[in-house]
Amino acid sequence: MFETDTAEAETGRVVITDFTFKTANAAIKYIYGESLGHVSLEELFDVYKFVDKYDIEAARKKLGPTFEQEITTTNFCTIAKFAWMFANHILDRCAAFLAKHSFLTVTTSFVQLDQRLVMELLRKAAVVPPAVPNRTQYALIPSPKNNRGDRYYRLS
Repeated sequence: MFETDTAEAETGRVVITDFTFKTANAAIKYIYGESLGHVSLEELFDVYKFVDKYDIEAARKKLGPTFEQEITTTNFCTIAKFAWMFANHILDRCAAFLAKHSFLTVTTSFVQLDQRLVMELLRKAAVVPPAVPNRTQYALIPSPKNNRGDRYYRLS
């Protein structure tokens, strides 16, 4: 299991002191393919922190979309704060969510966020392209020129 002269190599055991047994157990089961089941957002954060600390990239990538699906107006600030500290790629999804729900900027929980995080969210949200209703594709179709030679376009 271990090939160096460490206590872990001698005993074949790793002592994990910075995570609860529940978190470590859930993370290890998740790494081996078991579902996390119904866990709280905080438990999900803890499992992510575990796989992040031990640099388990496959589990980290697999957990990322879970956070993105969980973003709501109620937990937005909690997920944004977590993303800023541990998973910067999720922060882009938070910014896109904020662009669609700009009223969140006047909530108490948003105002109480670290100002650097607020600026980062606002900067990223400002460049999110606006959503097109119903994801309908529109095309510009040229119309004939008018008397002055101007050409107008209409959406189809």
